[in-house]
Amino acid sequence: MGSWSTPLNPIGIIGDTIINSKNYISIGQSQDSTFDDINNTTFFCGVREINQQYIFVQANDTVEYKLYDFGVNAGDTVTINNPFTVGITNFKVVSVDSVLILGQYRKRVNVDELTMGGWPEAWIKGIGSTVGLPFTGFHVFDAGYELICFHENDTTVYNVSPTGDCYYQTVSIEELTMSSRELIKTIDLMGRETEDQPNTPLIYIYSDGTTEKVFRME
Repeated sequence: MGSWSTPLNPIGIIGDTIINSKNYISIGQSQDSTFDDINNTTFFCGVREINQQYIFVQANDTVEYKLYDFGVNAGDTVTINNPFTVGITNFKVVSVDSVLILGQYRKRVNVDELTMGGWPEAWIKGIGSTVGLPFTGFHVFDAGYELICFHENDTTVYNVSPTGDCYYQTVSIEELTMSSRELIKTIDLMGRETEDQPNTPLIYIYSDGTTEKVFRME
């Protein structure tokens, strides 16, 4: 089993499913911070691989979207259609190499996102994007997601948490102080003010100048 930790609740493999007579790996979103109870999850998306391309179907949908392509070469331009973020996004492949993770080399595709301003990210085979499994191309001004941890068969194989703690379960004085802030505006990924809504990536802007990236599923 693989599981991913992002600023959202963790997501991970919960089994297999069939959509439109095609087999998919089921990705579920946990309602707790540790992904210990597979029964405490909701279906997030299905994923399958076709010729080194990873195809996703989001919850309550049957349309397939391409989020990754590991068959590219340096210099290629690749188009990704990501329903979890801004839709169609173009990437420039900067380089293709391998990265050593726990004694195993994994293919890595380093790309620059072109549609929203040239933000860099990397796709690691078997793990996904460094901005989180479903958030390929999510970059808006100084906001974005980051993959914090990836676990495979109960082993942490990827961890960039500054504290070494994948789940951020402690509460600090800074967090308690920030609880008094007020939400003053909600914007979408294009910077447009919008109403709060589920199943859509949003950015909250607070009275103290801080921002928070939100993706709430229903």
